[in-house]
Amino acid sequence: MPGYLQKLEILNFKSYNGKHVIGFDRFSAIIGPNGCGKSNMMDAISFVLGEKTSNLRVKTVKDLIHGAPINRPVATTALVAAYYVEENSKGKKTETIFSRKIVGSGTEYRINGKTVTNKEYQQALENIGILIKAKNFLVFQGAVESIAMKNPKERTEMFEKISGSGLLADDYEKKKQAMQKAEEDTTFSLHKKKGINAEKKEAKAEKDEAEKYQKLEQDLLDAKLEAQLFRLFHTERDIKNIEAEIKDYTKDLNKMSSKKEAFETQLQAKKSEGGKVSREIALKEKQVTEKEAELNKKRPLFIKAKQSTQHQQKKLEDTKKAYGKTKKNVEKQKNEVDELEKQLTEVQEMSAQYDQEVSQESQGQSLELMGSQLGEYNRLKETAGKQAAAVQTRLDKIMRDQNGDQENLAQLKQKKKDLETRKVDLGEQRQQLLQRIEQLEEYIKTNVESKNKLTEEYEASSASVQDANEKHQRTNELLEDVQNQLNEAKADRSESTRTQKKQEFIDNLKRLYPGVYGRLVDLCEPVHKRYAVAITKILGKYMDAIVVDTEKTGRDCIQYMKEQMIRRETYLPLDTLKTNPINDQLRQVGGTAKLVVDVIKYDPAAIKKALVFACGNALVCDTTDEARRLAFNGHERKKTVSIEGTMFEKSGVMSGGLGDIKRKAKRWDTKQVDGLKKKRDQFVKELKDLQVERRKDSNLQDLKSQISGLDHRLRYTQTDKETIEKQTLVSNAREMEIINAKLEEIEPESNKYNGFISKRENEIKKIQDEKNAVEDQVFAEFCEQIGVSNIRSYEEKQLAAQQEKTQKRLEFEKQEGRLKQQLEYIQSHDHQEQLKKLERNIKRYEDEIEKLKAQEKEQIKELDKDQDLLDKLRLEVQAAKGQSDEKEAELKELKKQQGNFLRDETSLKKKISSKERQAEEKYSDRHSLLKQCKMEDIKLPLKRGSLNDIEASQAASSQDDMEIDDSSQSSRSSLKENDIAVNYGRLPERLKGFDDAGEIKSKQQDLVNNINKLDATLSRIPAPNMKAVSKLGNVQNRLKETSDEFETTRKRARRAKMEFEAVQKERYDRFMAAFEHVSMKIDDIYKELANNPSAQAFLGAENAEEPYLEGIGYNCVAPGKRFRPMDNLSGGEKTVAALALLFAIHSFQPSPFFVLDEIDAALDNTNINRVANYIKRQTSENFQCIVISLKEEFFTKVNTVVGVTADPDQECTTTRTLTLDLTNYPE
Repeated sequence: MPGYLQKLEILNFKSYNGKHVIGFDRFSAIIGPNGCGKSNMMDAISFVLGEKTSNLRVKTVKDLIHGAPINRPVATTALVAAYYVEENSKGKKTETIFSRKIVGSGTEYRINGKTVTNKEYQQALENIGILIKAKNFLVFQGAVESIAMKNPKERTEMFEKISGSGLLADDYEKKKQAMQKAEEDTTFSLHKKKGINAEKKEAKAEKDEAEKYQKLEQDLLDAKLEAQLFRLFHTERDIKNIEAEIKDYTKDLNKMSSKKEAFETQLQAKKSEGGKVSREIALKEKQVTEKEAELNKKRPLFIKAKQSTQHQQKKLEDTKKAYGKTKKNVEKQKNEVDELEKQLTEVQEMSAQYDQEVSQESQGQSLELMGSQLGEYNRLKETAGKQAAAVQTRLDKIMRDQNGDQENLAQLKQKKKDLETRKVDLGEQRQQLLQRIEQLEEYIKTNVESKNKLTEEYEASSASVQDANEKHQRTNELLEDVQNQLNEAKADRSESTRTQKKQEFIDNLKRLYPGVYGRLVDLCEPVHKRYAVAITKILGKYMDAIVVDTEKTGRDCIQYMKEQMIRRETYLPLDTLKTNPINDQLRQVGGTAKLVVDVIKYDPAAIKKALVFACGNALVCDTTDEARRLAFNGHERKKTVSIEGTMFEKSGVMSGGLGDIKRKAKRWDTKQVDGLKKKRDQFVKELKDLQVERRKDSNLQDLKSQISGLDHRLRYTQTDKETIEKQTLVSNAREMEIINAKLEEIEPESNKYNGFISKRENEIKKIQDEKNAVEDQVFAEFCEQIGVSNIRSYEEKQLAAQQEKTQKRLEFEKQEGRLKQQLEYIQSHDHQEQLKKLERNIKRYEDEIEKLKAQEKEQIKELDKDQDLLDKLRLEVQAAKGQSDEKEAELKELKKQQGNFLRDETSLKKKISSKERQAEEKYSDRHSLLKQCKMEDIKLPLKRGSLNDIEASQAASSQDDMEIDDSSQSSRSSLKENDIAVNYGRLPERLKGFDDAGEIKSKQQDLVNNINKLDATLSRIPAPNMKAVSKLGNVQNRLKETSDEFETTRKRARRAKMEFEAVQKERYDRFMAAFEHVSMKIDDIYKELANNPSAQAFLGAENAEEPYLEGIGYNCVAPGKRFRPMDNLSGGEKTVAALALLFAIHSFQPSPFFVLDEIDAALDNTNINRVANYIKRQTSENFQCIVISLKEEFFTKVNTVVGVTADPDQECTTTRTLTLDLTNYPE
């Protein structure tokens, strides 16, 4: 019986705080509510069995410590230990403790308390059947269904891991590639050997052909020698005759040159005078430009000074307004103070007068009680006081309370009066603040309008300047582009005198004969530059042909040329040209091919016939390959040309090369030069116009500074306004609210004190009556004596008088206090200092304005002075230009005379040039003949010199009989070449006596025909390989080397194939061992799980020969149902199928225990019972099983239940466990 996991020891791991020891039986279940730590126990088992931290639902190993997720770890380490027990055949048990501990940021492995490496730890686990990589001991939550739903390829990968065949995959691929490479090398060597054998046969045949060919070559060389001697003899004779004619024309030209020098001296003097005037104009214009720039700089300064003056004047006006308002406030304050002082004096005088009157009245009354009555009154008063002492005490007490409340009431009334006075003051202050806000708003509105106006002006000017700058930049770029194109065009075109004369010739023809259209190259151009070379190649000699309307016009032009001794030209008369019609089918050939006529623009339309004549049905293609294919493939040959200039004729002739063609193609660009010059002049004029607009940039800075000043003043004013609105007014309103609140509080207080006083008066009256009764009894006799009804009548009169005096004095004091308070309040607002400050500001602003006006006046004077100077300079420029026009007219007249003189000289030069060209052509012909002899190795007999002295320069090409060579000829041959003297002794006399050009040409053609005949004979014979013998030896050596190489590669291929087949067999054996075992087991396990013999489960490899390269199919037939794909099975059926596969795989490499996490999630009760019973049967013999389950039908089948719960209401989950042995409780 295999071993089993006896218990698990957990210390501070995830939700397990502290030490926990969980025991397991052969079949154990872990149960508990969600989130209490069941999966954490499975993670603990995975952790101790070497699982990676990333697969344990945490980021770092430290997060496994209890409390770490909330940043309050309970310790610095955590530990999990697994106690594994094995029992041998004799019943002896051996315990092995596997432990894994978190140390720092890593883990430490131990076996039975001894620290080991990770590799040793895994090896020990593999020894007991636990494979970490294959996870043959562990099924995570949700993994069961994923196993069932794996695609065939994923299932193959699973079998590769289980069987270990996947470890050989890299070696398998390497051996396979090496075998394929070796087989390719062997095949290559075999083909190479066959090719060399074929070369050997060819070399033998070439050797026989070489000897026959050499004899024919000698005959051809003799014929060529005779032809070259004939042509050289007659060419040298023509050269002598032409040089004699040139000598005569040169004498006449020298005489004319002396006259020309005198005329050119006079012309140069006139040019010098004109240049001097032009320089003076340029200098004056430069001074005008500088003065304009100086004025443009000064004008903004003047505008700025003027704006500063206006700003100061605005400040002065505002200050004067403030001064007038402040002065009115001062006068008003003074009147108020005088009025209050007058009222105060009157009150003080009235108070003093009243005191005097009261004093006099008091003296008169006191005299009535003098004598014995006054003593008696005092004695009786003392007696009455003693008798009514208790009553008086009570009366005094209540009177004190009454007086206190009356004083409080008086204070409240005074406080109320003061608050109402302050309320009035606050109201006035609020009105002043609101007026100040209105003034500030008006000031802000004025400044905003000014700012908006300046901003609009600034934006308009800025947009104008910016637009001018952008246009200036764009125009500059366009001008630079045009100038670059002009530079390129000038670099490539030859502005020689000859070119100009040719153009003058065409202009004269057009003027004399209206039917002349011009040269063909000037009347047309390519639709795109890419076709320029191809069109130039097709037009060929007709590119410079002159197009005329009729043959008569052409003959008239030829007659004019003869009279003027002008070189030959080709003419294309439109009325007699014979052209073939355009084949429209060629437009549909496909690819990039186009008719050359279709890629040419021409004007006028009448010249189309000339273009069709020159181009025919030629096609232009993008590539040479396409041009070749169109030319020679198909039932009819075509004339084609590629865009790089390679042309294919119908006859099979090919021509190419870009040297001369590319130079001629650039002539299309010369037609654009005149247009480019016009564009350049237009852009220069636009730049001058834009420069005026760009000078407004200086005004923008002034506008910007004004706007900035207004912004500053607006910010200051806005801040002042916001301060008044948000602080001063708010403070005023807050104080007003406080006063209103206090006034509202005073009213109930006053009512309260009035109630106390009213209530207390009744009590006072009652007590006073008691006191009066005592006094009446004591003063009864005394009252009879003085004649009063009672003593109080006398005292009341005295008391009334005293109260009246007190009340009167109190009124005087109140009036005096009120007037003093008002006087102090008004005097506290001192406007005099503010008035003085405003006076100082007015004086300062007036001084500043006077100073600014003086500066402004000075700047106006400077501007006027500069403007006068500028006008004077402009007048001088106009005068100089008039003088320049006179010089230009004189110079133009001289140039006209020079033209007449040059025409005469040109006519003579043309004659010389014509003869020189003829001589040059003859010299070129001689050079070509000598060079041809040298290049073709013709042994020319010489009297002196050598053919090695011939220069390597390219000989001038021969021209068509109807054309004149317009290109400049190369210089005459070098002196060494001229020293070559040919020995014509070998030339027969019959070939020397020809004088007529026609006879010479006819005889020359006969000689050429003989050469062509011999050459044709040689051309029909394929040129033999003269190195055939050496070639044959080389081929034999190469054949031997290739044979050796073939044998070596064949041996290497055989060895690579054997190595590959060995790895292939081992991989196949490993894979099939697992696959066949699982295939045999899975059907029985599925029947047992389904508890039905009709259930079927089977595996099938898609590739029987190498199953690990393709997928593995897995299908199940549930009891009582037909076959359906795995995707169509129910959730429970998929789970049972997956479990069957899982248990079958486990049986191949069984681990001693199996940990399953909620595999019963998708199972109904029936299937749960079947799976549980199957596992229970297996645990009794084959393996230990630990399951996590939430279903009672499952965990009631186990031997031991491990209950897992968590402490409630804790920030960090803390798991508690309880183990229950169910074997003690029968079912």
